[in-house]
Amino acid sequence: MTQDSKTGFEDDLFAQLANLPAFDAETGRIEQIRVEAHAVLARHRRRTGSWKTDMAQVYSRFLEPALVSGLAAFYLLWAFERALFVLAVYVRLGL
Repeated sequence: MTQDSKTGFEDDLFAQLANLPAFDAETGRIEQIRVEAHAVLARHRRRTGSWKTDMAQVYSRFLEPALVSGLAAFYLLWAFERALFVLAVYVRLGL
């Protein structure tokens, strides 16, 4: 991105970012933060939800896509059958 294409909002944002202090941390502290963050994420993943949460996940991952796919297939088959019926009527009537 060139300097000419920046908007006023981007200029203000970059000016505010320039005022932030630099993050100087030693490598050991950075590694400790990373390990702690991974531990928190792992705990969050292991935490079991309520049965309502589990059912909502089952519904959104499996049942809803199956229902939508089934309804779409049913509609397409119905529309194809209707189109063939109309075509047969036109052919039979000689239109």
